[in-house]
Amino acid sequence: MRKAERIVATLCVLLGLGIVWQAREMEYLTSIGPGPGFFPWWLGLLLTGLSIAWLASAVWHPNHGGEHRFFPEWWGLRRILLVMAAIIAVGLAMEFVGFQIAMFAFVAFVLTVLGWRKWGLTLILSAVLSFGVYHTFTRWLDVTLPQPSIEILRNWGF
Repeated sequence: MRKAERIVATLCVLLGLGIVWQAREMEYLTSIGPGPGFFPWWLGLLLTGLSIAWLASAVWHPNHGGEHRFFPEWWGLRRILLVMAAIIAVGLAMEFVGFQIAMFAFVAFVLTVLGWRKWGLTLILSAVLSFGVYHTFTRWLDVTLPQPSIEILRNWGF
């Protein structure tokens, strides 16, 4: 297991360095604020740093608890497959119901699949992570997010 962990951590370091390398070719700052290279540069740097820490941990710390299986048991694999299916479904649903409703359903579903049983908090988190993110990006950052293709949803303001 440690060998697989070292390989994946090394690939993450290389991915982070590649992101930083590509981001340096983009404009970091513009006259009105951060440019297109600002976020990729910082996110690539963060990925690289965290991946180096992960790699160091995998190399220098002893393996506690012996070897573990690489693939999870069925219940874990089922959860992974459900989250992957939800990611595909939200990508397909955004075209029809828009960002806000698709992300609300996605967050609520994923929290439920992962075992979260606090329904009130699930609804609050789903609302903040869908409607809040939508309004932050569209109103303050002037980023266009998917609008619903269903007329009645557009009329309701989604």
